[in-house]
Amino acid sequence: MVKSFQLRSQFETHGAFWAPNDASNILTGRLARTKEGIQFTSSPVLNEIDRDAFAFFQGGGETFDLLHGFTTEGPCTLFYLQSALPSGLTDLGTGQSLTFREYRVGLCVFGLHLPHFETPFDGSVAFSYTGVHEWITLHPQISHGNRELVLT
Repeated sequence: MVKSFQLRSQFETHGAFWAPNDASNILTGRLARTKEGIQFTSSPVLNEIDRDAFAFFQGGGETFDLLHGFTTEGPCTLFYLQSALPSGLTDLGTGQSLTFREYRVGLCVFGLHLPHFETPFDGSVAFSYTGVHEWITLHPQISHGNRELVLT
């Protein structure tokens, strides 16, 4: 059973993550929730650099809409990851470069691998939230159906 987290729970876990359509390209690293938000830091990679080429100065932003993963807390789905630039150290004296990325994560769901929000889905999923008042500052309209609860 997956551990239960509160809306503002701080956590730290390690895991491996991949795009649902490409399980061969795996990112490993640390996933944590701090006061600043949810952050995924990829594992550092050590590379030899070519002193005559300037490719080690390149590296732009990187984004992922959705990643599936397996962590020390179990299965996990990450939505909307953003990384502006790679971090690390390039040492021209030794000819080595150590690089990693820090991603800002928009949403993290433990316990299952969810499809992308825009993917057609024939089935049902149920979520329960505590502390919704922390997300919604306006008074929501709540309507009850036969087997549903709708917040507007």
